Amino acid sequence: MKDDPLLWRRYLGEFHTEKASITESILDQCNDEHGQTPYQWLQEQWTATPDERILDLACGSAPLWVQAPTGYVLGFDRSRSELGFAATRLNDVVAGDVTTLPFKDESIDHIVCSMALMVFAPLPQSVREITRVLRPGGQLHLLLPSRTPINLFDVAAYAGVKVALGFARFATPSTGDDTAILTELRRAGLTVEDIQRRRFAYGLNDSRAVEAFVASWYTPRSTPSQLLQAERILRKFLGRSLGVAISRWLITKPLSAPPS
Repeated sequence: MKDDPLLWRRYLGEFHTEKASITESILDQCNDEHGQTPYQWLQEQWTATPDERILDLACGSAPLWVQAPTGYVLGFDRSRSELGFAATRLNDVVAGDVTTLPFKDESIDHIVCSMALMVFAPLPQSVREITRVLRPGGQLHLLLPSRTPINLFDVAAYAGVKVALGFARFATPSTGDDTAILTELRRAGLTVEDIQRRRFAYGLNDSRAVEAFVASWYTPRSTPSQLLQAERILRKFLGRSLGVAISRWLITKPLSAPPS
């Protein structure tokens, strides 16, 4: 489905209308060994000044901004359901598609994109738009699913889930191929300054926690019976914590274009 951008965007639109803020609710319950959530980890990457303009791209319910933000923060998302939550936290919100951002060239100081760039389609056009609106010297801050680090327990649990889903592609935190994203960022002339990876723990405390976790996955090719089987697999591990591997990226737009 992701190979067809129109079908994929339709699926994402329906997913986030029916399950508004579900990704945020899951990640808010994930903690690393220091007790940080993924959002707190991402926020360590920058210190905004009051005159800076920040774009939270695919902002969802704007979980990064539970506390009043420094600087002007604009939320952008395709889902009006998600933006209803974000509007209570941000200076302004705008609905639209990342492939045609309604902002002037080089008008944004920081772009924040949490757990979303990997599902943008088509990716090349999305990255070009991000590059266009980011000012020279500006920064792009990403959270993305990662394959590592996870432990042996995580490997076993996710292996069972993949069998339950018939090995269909699904966007759980244990998957995440950076190749295409790295290629497009560099092709757009952006500089990847730093990539760090960290394991966060999600508690499989009860059946409701398991159901919410499975519901947060993008599973366009999976049947309801397969998803129920995935829940049964994870219920075997109730009382344990399952690893969610996430990478944090820092990308800069050079002050001048590289020589041709």
